[in-house]
Parts: sequence; structure tokens; C-alpha cells
Amino acid sequence: MKITRFVLFALAAILIALGSPFAADEKEKPSVIEGEMVDMKCYLGMGMGGGGKHNKCAVKCAESGIPAAVVEKGTGKVYTVLGPSKGFAQFMGKTVRITGATADKSMAIIPEKLQVKEGDKWVEGKLPGSMM
Repeated sequence: MKITRFVLFALAAILIALGSPFAADEKEKPSVIEGEMVDMKCYLGMGMGGGGKHNKCAVKCAESGIPAAVVEKGTGKVYTVLGPSKGFAQFMGKTVRITGATADKSMAIIPEKLQVKEGDKWVEGKLPGSMM
């Protein structure tokens, strides 16, 4: 019984040690994601974006804590914005450009910079207080 526990413990330790070099491949890299800001509940559940007639609902969802996301222009990939969604409510339905750290498998972004498209220009947006 003690030998079995020791062998399992040793195997677990080896797997953890071997796994760490592979984890390095998942390191975050700076990315720029451009697209429409949406709330995840309505986008995933009903296929609704954050603009038009749905804008008031999207804002309420974000203000109530439903995660914000960006639907990437051109690819349709959905990136969850890792930050307090209340701070992103004002950007629902708008075209945004978020720069930050992403990991390929997570489909999420930790925002470091936010820009909002107003007409033909990009305007710096304020990130929520607890962000970098």
C-alpha cells in the first residue's frame, strides 16, 4: 500500500515536472483584437450583438456582471474580456480595439489598452479601475 502511494506520488511529481516546459508554450503574447463589444449571455444564448435595438439589454447585462467579449472582425472569434464587465458596459455595440495578453487556447484577453472607433478615428477608452 505504501509502495503504491509512493509510486503514484513519484509519477505525479514527474508529470508535473515534465509539464512545466510545455506550459511555457502557452505564455501570453501581446495581441490586438478588433471588433464589436458584446455581452456573452445574449451573444451566445440568442446570437445578439451589443448594438442596435439590443444595446440597452447588452448594457444592463454588462452592468449586472455578465462577462463582456469582443467578436473579432473578419474571423468571428469571440474573445472574453477578463476584467470587471461593469467598466465595459459603455462600450457595448461599439467597434473597439483591445490590446493585451492572450493565450491561444483560452480565447480571452487581459486588456492593457482600449480604443473605441468614433467615425474614422480611434479614441482612447478608459479601462476599468482594477485593470493594469
